[in-house]
Amino acid sequence: MTTFPYPVLTISAERTQRGVLLRLAGELDYESAGELLDAVRAHLPGIGPDGLRLDCGELTACDSTGLSVLLMSRRLTTAAGVALHLDNRRPPLQRMLEITGTLAHLTVSAAPERQEASTHGSGAQHTARGPRGARGSRPDTG
Repeated sequence: MTTFPYPVLTISAERTQRGVLLRLAGELDYESAGELLDAVRAHLPGIGPDGLRLDCGELTACDSTGLSVLLMSRRLTTAAGVALHLDNRRPPLQRMLEITGTLAHLTVSAAPERQEASTHGSGAQHTARGPRGARGSRPDTG
């Protein structure tokens, strides 16, 4: 494993009575993705009604492994019945989420889905779109 002279990803946590804010700075990639997953798991118990907020404003890169960890984080928060919020998404992250069709899945709160699912059956499927739907709805940019 390569060691870096600086941290690839820095995560700072702020817990309040209403929820948890994890501020991400640096690169969310193969080398650092496990750190975010560990932080999510560590802060999930006893989380408040505002759920888990990931502040992505200082995130400089996110590769496919980083995206995978965001999806795993969504799975964990949904299972716990709390919302996951991706705040301050920079354009490269926003574009990745749009292209992969994961934007709606990662940005719709878990609580309404859970409530809708119990009222209307499989409510979570109304907002999630697969990669084909995302690509098919975007104009060809070359």
